[in-house]
Amino acid sequence: MSKYHFTEQEKEEIKKAVQDLEMVTSGELVPYFVPSSDKYEEVSWYSAAVVGLFTLVVIAFLSYTWALPVQLTPIDTALIVIGFMLCGFLTPIIFPFTIRWITSRETMEQRVYQRAIEAFLEEGIYKTKENIGILIFVSKLEHKVIVLGDEGISAKVSGKDWQAIVDTVVQGIKQKEIASGIVNAIGKCKDLLLSHGFNTRQDGPNELSDDLRIGF
Repeated sequence: MSKYHFTEQEKEEIKKAVQDLEMVTSGELVPYFVPSSDKYEEVSWYSAAVVGLFTLVVIAFLSYTWALPVQLTPIDTALIVIGFMLCGFLTPIIFPFTIRWITSRETMEQRVYQRAIEAFLEEGIYKTKENIGILIFVSKLEHKVIVLGDEGISAKVSGKDWQAIVDTVVQGIKQKEIASGIVNAIGKCKDLLLSHGFNTRQDGPNELSDDLRIGF
């Protein structure tokens, strides 16, 4: 899966947005980006099977209607079918965006959510002192964004509020401005925390790194 490259300036802009949020609120925020939430290896096999079957049907139809330009032996037919199956197998690997055409929305949403949960646990977001950690998880291939708030924040913030933040990142993805989308979403998180009384604490340590995490 091809990797999206953030420039150093983009990484700094995201880091500064996190620092700005944590300077005026008691929240801890982790921005996390992955090119894809899963390898979707089954997609290549599915594509190969469909292409192979379609090729075989076409050959059979042309043979039945005497429309084949050349006479094919069983070995010739097998080689042609295998060749097209190989093309079908490689298509999702060479052109990852085709995975979205083949994979159901429900499957992609499930894979993204599972990967987001893994990131939430790996980064220790659930370990903050007052359970006030937030994860903004971006999966580029699927054009999916998950925002997870720990129980201290989720008790006060509604799903509609989180969805507004998700929509901000998705808009950035669609405009090919992922970094700007993340920065704007962090800004909305800051406003959201302040509006619900999560003001900065005098003794509030910086419990989590402010850097953008990039997974694989």
